[in-house]
Amino acid sequence: MKVALLNDQLNAGGAEKVLVNMANILHARGVEVMVVLFMAPASLDKQLHPDIPVHYLNRKGRFDRAAMRKLKLLVQACDIVHVHSRYNLRYFMVAKYITGIFYPKVVFHEHVPGYTKLDLFTRILFKRLDGYIAVLQNICDWAIGQNLVQPSKVFYLPNIVAQPAKPIVFIQNDHSRILMVGNFRRVKNHLFAIQLVDQLGNGTTLDLYGMIEDQAYYDELVNYIHAKNLTRKVNIINGVNNLYDVIGKYDFALHTATLETGPLVLLEYMQAGLPFLTYNTGDVANNISKLLPELVMQSFEQQAWIASIKTILKNESTRQTIKIKMKQVVEEIYTEEKYWQRLSYVYKTVLRLQ
Repeated sequence: MKVALLNDQLNAGGAEKVLVNMANILHARGVEVMVVLFMAPASLDKQLHPDIPVHYLNRKGRFDRAAMRKLKLLVQACDIVHVHSRYNLRYFMVAKYITGIFYPKVVFHEHVPGYTKLDLFTRILFKRLDGYIAVLQNICDWAIGQNLVQPSKVFYLPNIVAQPAKPIVFIQNDHSRILMVGNFRRVKNHLFAIQLVDQLGNGTTLDLYGMIEDQAYYDELVNYIHAKNLTRKVNIINGVNNLYDVIGKYDFALHTATLETGPLVLLEYMQAGLPFLTYNTGDVANNISKLLPELVMQSFEQQAWIASIKTILKNESTRQTIKIKMKQVVEEIYTEEKYWQRLSYVYKTVLRLQ
């Protein structure tokens, strides 16, 4: 089986990390996999196994004919083209019909809530898919309920993350250090996390890791930090692509986003053994809540979050119990082998469908 994984560019982000993990898992299982990126090299490229071919189209516009012809040459002999994110699907399908890419089956990977507004062109494209993968079960249900994709072509595939290359060693801090990872856009709700840490006191600090996606929102956060004299409590860090390199410095993590599909970062916290609190949104939070409900908050009532944070930070026995249960969640749902089994089932099913 020969598979091409398509995206525009591997900048730091959830969908991009999914592609990297997927490529590495396929390669490790002997699948002939290549990555085709519509733009130029980016920060996550180096996380791909060095033996995986990576091709860059360096597209100069959506209708760059030279890039489309190169794309056709790369994928025409593949069995499956696996496209990530809607805007990339639209580009690939346009290139497919303009250049005549006929053979490969087309699998689309949905990374956003499916019930978001869908334009007519994308609806038409969905009808022509050979497989539709969603990272949430309710997105699968939505696609079927909207009669966008035949039920036999819809698959639920929960995200995973790679294990740390070596065990994480946590250092002993003289004050509580809290971590939050999330690119800077409003849905991530960084302000709530900042306000929590401001209320915690006792020297507690917060490091925010992420790339700037919304400059105006980022500027608002920076201005708030300065206006409230929080520059010694809240630090913003850009450009870290491997969380495992820094996670050992922290005692706790927060995830305050108001809407998610994954999120992958919660899986990274669990893989590393770092206790956290998250708002109840997304597939991972839903699965965590079944075994670790104390980590999943049902509202944004500030005092409830503060009480939970203090309980976990101050009680070593509670922390150790949480770490054991996090490992159990990972082993039950989020191992690479389980991901491979689910993904290979998708591909085999798609190739059988006529």
